[in-house]
Amino acid sequence: SITRQHSLYVVGPGVWETVKQSACHHPLFETLQSSHGQTNQLVWPDTVYQLQQETLEKLSMLAEQSPELFIVWRTSGYYDGDVESHVIKEMNRQALEFIHDWNSKRRRQIKGSRSNFLCMDFGAAVEHISHGRKRLRGDMQAHYGLEVRILQVQMLTNLLYEHGYVS
Repeated sequence: SITRQHSLYVVGPGVWETVKQSACHHPLFETLQSSHGQTNQLVWPDTVYQLQQETLEKLSMLAEQSPELFIVWRTSGYYDGDVESHVIKEMNRQALEFIHDWNSKRRRQIKGSRSNFLCMDFGAAVEHISHGRKRLRGDMQAHYGLEVRILQVQMLTNLLYEHGYVS
């Protein structure tokens, strides 16, 4: 099983799943739309919000079933030139809230339990360097480049250290 092979999952959406959904024709988007009766009843960005919610629910179940597995949700960065950045902000807010609520509930249920499902708020850390002339650019418009990749590693290291997973 994959949970026996790895001890850490870092999961998070990117701009291709969020504001560039039209470029990623995923069958789940059509399934979500058709499962709600009418084809156009559930459309972007609602499909993105629902897909994220279902993903977070599945990850939380995995965290409950595999207490030795550490799961980190990385909030999304931003796409330069994106006029729909409110969608990414809302996704990040929903993820932070879901994980906070899940951990609060878990602490009440299991006293002294160590949290194994956390959120790394990458979106908040890079929002100020995400647009226009301030944007740190990578190999394509949706990528930030080396500096921000190093920032992600540092943020993850800090999160693991703060929660006692590394010393």
